[in-house]
Amino acid sequence: MVYQRINGVLYTTVLFAVLFVCQFSACAKVEILAAPGVSESVSATLAASDISSIKTDTTTLANNVSPAFPESAVSGTAAAGSGLAASGATNSESALAIAAGSKAAPAAATGNAAGNAANSEAAAEGSTSTSNITAVRDNAPTVLEVSQPMELVLGNKYGLVDYSNSSQGYIQVCSYLAEAQMKVLVNTPDGRLYQYALEQPGEFVTIPLNGGNGSYQVELYGHISANLYKRLAGGTISVQLDDELLPYLYPNQRVDFDQGDAVSALSAEITADATSDLQAADEIYRWVLANIDYDVVKAEQVTYGYITSCAQTLLSKQGICVDYAALTVAMLRAQGIPAKVVVGYYGDTYHAWVEVWLEKGGVGASGQLYQAQGWTLLDPTTQAQLAQQAEASPGSIILSQPYQPMLEY
Repeated sequence: MVYQRINGVLYTTVLFAVLFVCQFSACAKVEILAAPGVSESVSATLAASDISSIKTDTTTLANNVSPAFPESAVSGTAAAGSGLAASGATNSESALAIAAGSKAAPAAATGNAAGNAANSEAAAEGSTSTSNITAVRDNAPTVLEVSQPMELVLGNKYGLVDYSNSSQGYIQVCSYLAEAQMKVLVNTPDGRLYQYALEQPGEFVTIPLNGGNGSYQVELYGHISANLYKRLAGGTISVQLDDELLPYLYPNQRVDFDQGDAVSALSAEITADATSDLQAADEIYRWVLANIDYDVVKAEQVTYGYITSCAQTLLSKQGICVDYAALTVAMLRAQGIPAKVVVGYYGDTYHAWVEVWLEKGGVGASGQLYQAQGWTLLDPTTQAQLAQQAEASPGSIILSQPYQPMLEY
């Protein structure tokens, strides 16, 4: 068996030198939750009888596993790039940047109305002013549901990847390890490396396929002890998306919402009078700016591997940059508007912001200029703080630092 030591002493690939920097409690052994019918060896496909067995097993698996991993093993863990604080918060932000281990996007996105001024001509062409829109818009939330058909799978008794819905822009991954944590590494066709943590055995987690069409390398690693991980399963899947925007419409581990939950219900309430996607997007943006406060204490105490909860952010009305971004994106997606959480650098600060895609552009009531048939950058954390300081509308605030995107969810 080949082991990976992730503390910089021994590793077999460059990627691991920068990924697993968290400390985990030592485990005497890795206990396996058997998944009947799944071969120990990694396979690209499984026989129909095996898939049937897995389907039966996964429906009852949750009742036979520990409710959670040991607290010491869970603390400070989760996917790289998700534990984000806003401008100048803590040293954990610098540690999170290490997890990038990936190529930055080809170009940094542009920002608010002032930052987008150079692109205003492109946006104006075919754009629609909110004051001139009269079309009726259905504002009832419609959340796209994820599923596990088990038609295309790879894995073994340690963990399973269901990529039956890869054309929809996501995969479902499940760990069968009873007490050891599992990490999922995803190499995307656009050269980025993502890391996710599976904290609940027997529970499927949705991972977006946001690197476009092409080959994705998906690897499952089990925690052995300290910083030591072992590859347990994995393989390559070929992805052809039905639509390039689909990964930005479904809920996933980093943007959690559901049909009928408080987040979706609020999206409908906020957009009740909106007559266009532009109006709906701007109303959601304005609501977040006006109702979510920056949590300074959380920013100072946030640990590596923090994963946001949209429901908790909505309940507390407080958060750090990734909380602002995830809640905004969740409500936009609940309204059928493609949006993504982007993490990277604002100037020299590790940060999280929003990008939203609209068919028709224009200027919203916030003063924000939205691009037509393209992505518009929104930074609710920074713009809210600067607007309060300047006593000005968020759309009029000039975000002077360059944005350098690295990962997106």
